This record gives sequence, C-alpha cells and structure tokens, in this order.
Amino acid sequence: PATCDRIDNDGDNETEEETVSQIASRTGEAEMIISYTVNTEVRALKRRIVSRGFVWLCNLLFGLNFRYYNGMCVQRRDQLLAIPFRSGNFAYMAGVIIYLAKSGVSYIQTPMVIKPTTATTSFKFKSVVECLKTLGELFWRIHFKRERVALPAARAAKIG
Repeated sequence: PATCDRIDNDGDNETEEETVSQIASRTGEAEMIISYTVNTEVRALKRRIVSRGFVWLCNLLFGLNFRYYNGMCVQRRDQLLAIPFRSGNFAYMAGVIIYLAKSGVSYIQTPMVIKPTTATTSFKFKSVVECLKTLGELFWRIHFKRERVALPAARAAKIG
C-alpha cells in the first residue's frame, strides 16, 4: 500500500472534524487522496459559482475529471517535494493535484463536509488574476514542456 505522510487542510479551516478523520483513515488506499465538498449549500452562491467554474476550467485545461481542487488532500511527501512548480496563491493545490495526476500517481476522491463560513479573500481581483496566471503557467508546463513529477524508478515501472 501507498505511504501517505502529508495532510493539507484548506485555508478557511472549514472542514468538519469527522471529515478529517475519515480522510486520514483512507491513507494507503492510493498515493493521493482528494476531497470534494458534498454540502456546498452552506457557501454563498457567488462562491459556489466561482468554485464550480474553477473546477470546470481546470478539468478542461488538463483533461481531468476531478470534483474539487481546493479541499483537504493527502499526498506522499516525496512526490510533493518532486513537483517542479511552486505557487503562493489559491491555485497551489490545483497545481499539486494536476502535476501528480498527470504524472500517473494513483488517487481516490472522497467526500468532505464543511462548516459554513463567510471569510475568504479568494475573490479579490488580485487573487483571481494570480490564479489565472498560475493556471496559464501550469498549462504551459504540462502541455508544452511536458513536465511531470519524477517518480522513483520502481514506482514508474509499475505505471508504464
């Protein structure tokens, strides 16, 4: 089984405690565990629309089919450190998920229940521009430069 040694919580601290336990209990089922929000109605309509648009755009640009990119995730530390990309904005977890998925890392998606929150800075104009720039750079790196995470030789042989 895969060894996962990193849990990343969302920046709004909105994940219910039971969900954290449930996600942690799934380590070993795949190299990456990606959560998606099941009770989106607790968020404001504007945030739901922007979140759905972001997911749609990421899936379209990178040929993926994830339900969410900004929830709580578990990744292997060695694979996380091997990602040839850094971002300091709200699209950072999308970059992590995209790089690892496009590199052949196994993953599962699991439900996440969140608490109602109104605090977010993700919709400020500067934040939106930074996220779009990050997605553009990711698109260039993934599709034109063909960058992938260098997996250990034994692991890569199992995929190929």
